Amino acid sequence: MACPPITSFTASLGHNGLIDVFAVSTPQGTASTVWRARQKSPGGEWFGWVNEGKPGRGAFWVRSVLDADKHGHVLAVTDAGQLSFKERTPTDTLSAWKTLGGPPVETAEIAAPVPNDAWLFMMAWAGVHADGRIELAGTANDIGASREIFYRARPAGSTAWGTWSPLGDNGFDGALVAAIARDGGLEVITPVDVFPSTGGEEIGMQHKRRHPSGTWTSWSRLGRPAGGFGEGTIPALIPGPKGTLELFAISAAGAVWRNSQPAGGNWSGWTPQGDAGGAVTDIAVAASADGGLDLCAVLQDNTVAHCRQDDLGGPWTDWTSLSALTAGPVAGPALVLDSDNCLNLFLSRPQDEGLTVLRQKTQNGPFTTGAEVPGLPPA
Repeated sequence: MACPPITSFTASLGHNGLIDVFAVSTPQGTASTVWRARQKSPGGEWFGWVNEGKPGRGAFWVRSVLDADKHGHVLAVTDAGQLSFKERTPTDTLSAWKTLGGPPVETAEIAAPVPNDAWLFMMAWAGVHADGRIELAGTANDIGASREIFYRARPAGSTAWGTWSPLGDNGFDGALVAAIARDGGLEVITPVDVFPSTGGEEIGMQHKRRHPSGTWTSWSRLGRPAGGFGEGTIPALIPGPKGTLELFAISAAGAVWRNSQPAGGNWSGWTPQGDAGGAVTDIAVAASADGGLDLCAVLQDNTVAHCRQDDLGGPWTDWTSLSALTAGPVAGPALVLDSDNCLNLFLSRPQDEGLTVLRQKTQNGPFTTGAEVPGLPPA
């Protein structure tokens, strides 16, 4: 019996120095069990998949929730559009799924309430501060066709989450990314639909910031390159060296662009990230052991390219093709630094099974083929 395709996955480091992969298979939009695969050793083979259960009636999307040391909890969007959270302990055991539910619908403000109306999350992000405080933000719509972005937090040392707070409908295009800044603030960014004066429709970016004091700014534009960003683009946002935040996104023309925010400053504006060797469809970014950033891109021809910062916060290298190390269609990259200070690039194979892994054998060294993550158990 064939293994089901992996349709959503995420990878993160455990306290034991080994990487965990969490994956679901929802080829026809059905709810799915979340599966977990664990490494036997850094860069080594993988144990078989372990059933981590179904949040609610099942999940269709998973994302890692990283703490300050890059250890990963797991966030899932369920088939009912609700959020569930699985928490990692210092011994790398995982809690049962904890439902985070959804915000209440204010039917009193609606002239003709929709029966059984509810907010349904589309995408969400969560991160953990050094003191253990968790922040979460997500895009949602409801049965009544309203749209909203919501925020929720769990205080340090507590198991109880605060109430949901609306962050507004900024015209978001579905996706959302966020990052905790060095000063403890939170930056939330979404692609948005914009309508240039020349007519037509393009995709730009907007951001909203929670200051360390707890107050929020209004949504404001981050602009866009000529032609805007690609339809369905999911940007990548990461803390950079020297307290910066670094934002990467793919333009409608298939090029990677970067926007940088200095510590406590304004966004610099979009600059091209160079020629990756073709039209880019997916990106992944991670910090290396020396604090510089590494960026990997999947191209339309299913090859993979890589570039990095030469020095801490310094200029970027040219793109290097990793095409000889992959075969067949690949997508959904995830980039994880392991306990040997080597980066691991995970790639799903939509028409195949399992995950391709490309790994550095030495810190900042070239990528070579690593041990594949096996296909999921037959349905």
